[in-house]
Amino acid sequence: MKTPVPPYVEGVRALAAEARERAADALLGLDAVRQAVTLAAASGFDQVVIRPALPVDLRGTVAARAAVKFLTDGGASATWQQYVAADPNGRQLVGHELRIEWGGAPF
Repeated sequence: MKTPVPPYVEGVRALAAEARERAADALLGLDAVRQAVTLAAASGFDQVVIRPALPVDLRGTVAARAAVKFLTDGGASATWQQYVAADPNGRQLVGHELRIEWGGAPF
């Protein structure tokens, strides 16, 4: 039998999920992704990496899933790669960045 989760923990879990959704909307919304790809392509690149400012996992957000679908449906490669970075307190945490490629050259 599962132990019930205290209301406080449910609240902070919901708060964290909402914060991830907001961060993903800003960073991985379709307009932001199009802009990142366009700016990179206009500079001659055939790839771009979108990394959150803090090492939070945005992969499961609505915006992230929509961005990956948009990119892959459009013929680009969109993969999540792990990286390690420090949080504001200096702790080493694992984050995930979105690597987008549209020219066929490997990262």
